[in-house]
Amino acid sequence: MKQLHILLLAAEDVAVEKKELLQIIVDLNNRYDGKAEILASLDTASKPDLTVAIVWTEAKPELANVPAGAEKLLFSKTDSTRLDLSKRDEVLKRLEQKEQLDMQLARLEDWRKLSFGEANPFISVVERELRRFVDAQLGISSEVLSLRPQLGSTYVSRPRLLEQLPDDIGHVVHLEAPYGYGKSVLAAQWAAQLEREGWRIIWLAQLAGALKPLLASALGIAADSPEVLLREQLWSEATLLVIEDLTEDDDLEFLLEDPEGLLLLASRTPLESPRLKRLLGSGQASYFDATALAFTLDEAETLTGDANLAASLHRSSLGWSLPLHIAALTGSQPDASSLLAGIQASVSSESWQELLFLAALPYLPQAAQTSHTENLIQKGFAQRLETSVRLHPFIADIAFERHERAIAERVRQEAGRLPLLLQGEAFEKCQDFEQLNRILEATEAELWKASPLKLISWDAQIKGLASPYRDWAVGAAHGRLGNFEAAVERLELALKNEGLSESEQLNIMRHLCLPLAITDNARGEELITQAEALLESADAELAGLFLGNAALIHAYAGNYEAAVDKAERALDYYPLESQHRLGSEINLALFRWNLSGDFDFRLQTQRETLERTEALYPVQALGQCRDLAMFYWWLGDLEQARAFLIRANQESINPAIATEVQAALAYLDSDQNSLSALSKKARVFSNPYVSDMVSSYKILHELAQDKLELAGYSFEASSQGVFSSSAYARVLAAQNQQEEALALLAKFNEHPDRAERLYLEAARFIITGEESNLETFLSQTTARERLLPGFMPIAALPKRPELTDHYPIQDVLASDWTEAIERRHRDIPDLELRLLGEVTVSFLGEPLEMAERQKQILALLALGLSRDEVAEAMWPDVDAKKQRNNLNVQLNLLRKAVEPWGISTYLFESGLQRVNSDYQALRDALDSADKVGVYQRYKEPLAPGLDLLPAIELRESLREEVVALLADTSSESLADAPYLMKVLELEPLHEEALQQLLKLLIRRGRKREARQRYQKFAERLEAELGLEPLEETQVLIN
Repeated sequence: MKQLHILLLAAEDVAVEKKELLQIIVDLNNRYDGKAEILASLDTASKPDLTVAIVWTEAKPELANVPAGAEKLLFSKTDSTRLDLSKRDEVLKRLEQKEQLDMQLARLEDWRKLSFGEANPFISVVERELRRFVDAQLGISSEVLSLRPQLGSTYVSRPRLLEQLPDDIGHVVHLEAPYGYGKSVLAAQWAAQLEREGWRIIWLAQLAGALKPLLASALGIAADSPEVLLREQLWSEATLLVIEDLTEDDDLEFLLEDPEGLLLLASRTPLESPRLKRLLGSGQASYFDATALAFTLDEAETLTGDANLAASLHRSSLGWSLPLHIAALTGSQPDASSLLAGIQASVSSESWQELLFLAALPYLPQAAQTSHTENLIQKGFAQRLETSVRLHPFIADIAFERHERAIAERVRQEAGRLPLLLQGEAFEKCQDFEQLNRILEATEAELWKASPLKLISWDAQIKGLASPYRDWAVGAAHGRLGNFEAAVERLELALKNEGLSESEQLNIMRHLCLPLAITDNARGEELITQAEALLESADAELAGLFLGNAALIHAYAGNYEAAVDKAERALDYYPLESQHRLGSEINLALFRWNLSGDFDFRLQTQRETLERTEALYPVQALGQCRDLAMFYWWLGDLEQARAFLIRANQESINPAIATEVQAALAYLDSDQNSLSALSKKARVFSNPYVSDMVSSYKILHELAQDKLELAGYSFEASSQGVFSSSAYARVLAAQNQQEEALALLAKFNEHPDRAERLYLEAARFIITGEESNLETFLSQTTARERLLPGFMPIAALPKRPELTDHYPIQDVLASDWTEAIERRHRDIPDLELRLLGEVTVSFLGEPLEMAERQKQILALLALGLSRDEVAEAMWPDVDAKKQRNNLNVQLNLLRKAVEPWGISTYLFESGLQRVNSDYQALRDALDSADKVGVYQRYKEPLAPGLDLLPAIELRESLREEVVALLADTSSESLADAPYLMKVLELEPLHEEALQQLLKLLIRRGRKREARQRYQKFAERLEAELGLEPLEETQVLIN
């Protein structure tokens, strides 16, 4: 039997190039006479030192020609070692301790679970790529399985039909015919034609599951996305959507509502769709039945290449393409018995056995194919799909009718080639319930995670053969689907078996925790007591898993203290590298939040685990980003809140969260139009929370805009939950309807969660102004007053200035609350003043508007002039008394511009304080002989537009200081070239600086540039002073 081996080359000192890896695998193929099949080679940008190959071979591979410095690892199944490439050294150490690494892969799904784990928080980019690749190869991908045929020479092109198909958006094609009329091939030929023109192709088979989740998966969005969002994502670009195997029961109406792409529907029976009938009537839909799809005589001749044979076969098959095709290949007549006999005569006995095996399968993964599978494809009896192969359904049906026993025997012999779920489907097809029961009992593979419905369906078909392992698997499947009563019944039945090991008992108990938490909490508490005796001897990982789940029993009962204890114990048990720590870490933070409102621990945990959550659970990570945005919003840090909102705004992954965060961003931006559109959009989600939260943002915006009547309409249209009601209660209070507002809030007095209580209590205090209500709000979390900025305006606070300590300073300054401003006086940021190259005044990043004269006075004060000197410079033609009066008037106006809160902050009798001036920064650099700082800061002119004598004089002296410092501190090193050039820019006739620069240029071999600079200097010196350069300068050039 073939085994799956992962070859990992990990180079610390050298990068292993892909071409080197391919050469290694060529050597490997030669070593094993071509029996190795290369399935993948992966390089990753984030891990350039790792190169990975997956090899499917009948023998343990040995590497040759490994690049010097590289390490090699061979992975087969490792029953307790997880493939964790980010912890490579630890993995190496563990592998060295194992006596046998070469265990046979009896169950591929078991290998997958044990190798990758179900939720590894340390999973690396390489490992995720491996998982996706192996899933696809083993046919157990959670993604949509594409049944799109791969076109080849065995298929006849059908221009007669292709020319009738549309090539513009807004059209539907319905192909209705039995098996074998070429529906899939025609669709594939049309798809290939459109693909060449840049169209996106999405190919679904309805037999794989419910249509809407399938489409959502193909689009990469949440399975429960509303229809309107499915359509929005589907038609976001030019797309052909192909759906095969439809029945009259399938709901297609949402796709047929104004299609904005191309839609092909393939069915074997009529489709009962009112919209499809309307589209057919209007000409927007085309219909092809078996008569239209049947081969014409000319097409039959193209297929056979023989006019007489074509006429004979066409007559007997009536143009039915698949029997005609097989008859042409085999030379038999196109009836079932003759066709089968002809096929058997056309292939080897081994290929015939492979055909019987395929007859029981919906598809065969690429990794399980053999040379005999390939032979059937080449002969035209099997169809190559994108990631798998299938027997033509018509051939499978007639083979099964006539060779059922042989097929069943063949499936038993070859089942080991298949992943367990596909084995189960084959055994179900063959009604081999003994083997199907064996699949159900494979609890170590945890098949309920991949397909719980299948397990429940198989269980219903199997009579007898009861076992605790089957009860365990089926109970876990029910739990996965939320059928908690059924889960409890089967898991409890499994637990009663006395032959179970302690480890198996504890495993069943961990699956019982959530169902019991929801259906029978008292029994759940008994279960926890029962399990305690098993924990000490249990594997640490399993003990952690049980305790992590047991915490949910306490949490559902509201006993968060006990839940915290179990979560902490789970983390104590888990190994540090455990794949399951992440869930317990996040749950612990939630339990502590619910227990005591521990805000800081929850915020810290959410931030520290976000990166791991994004790697493992990208959909849930968006909710975590949303939560973090809310936490920072509550703290009044809207900059951080906005950053996390933007991070959560990924509509293609989670449209519900994206809609919520888009509304939050629109509220921050006061975007009424977006809020209105999002409010309508939110109503399509089945979860009322989305509409409730979006409506709350819209109502609060309308309250801020004093559009109270409009807010009333918004509330009527909302789901009227906690959040929209909390917002609307404030609207009622603004209309002096306090009693109605409080009555609205009282509807939610029973059992709101802690976050909901924050919104309710904040609204209650805003309405009543009673400090008891404020204390109730503050007591909800350990953050207390720190959350006030996110829930209530400063104006609503009682006259206790200390309550403003955590509000953004700009809100405090805007409040005109003198006591609060005085308390926060130290937090007021510096005034920003730019005098070099411009004159601007700004505060908190925003420019301050003031008259030109006040700006001049501020500039003169910043330049170091006293008040008397400023008055003299501004009004030199009046007496001192008049100067002082004029200055006082202007200073009062200036104070209103820069200190509107009425408390002296920047303007004092002694001059300016707390003013951040670029001129002062330059002065500091000059005083400390900071050449770099002077070079970077100095811009001309100083205080442009300020044409007063003190400013003019200071301008000149400042330039002289800058030139002197740059010239005196510069040498002939290359690094000083910019400083010398700056000196010559400011003082073009500075000959000493020129000399230093010329020496530097000549030393660097740049004589042409040196001569050009010398020539310009000489010409300017002659023009302005009638002089020539000094002799020592001329010598440098001559």
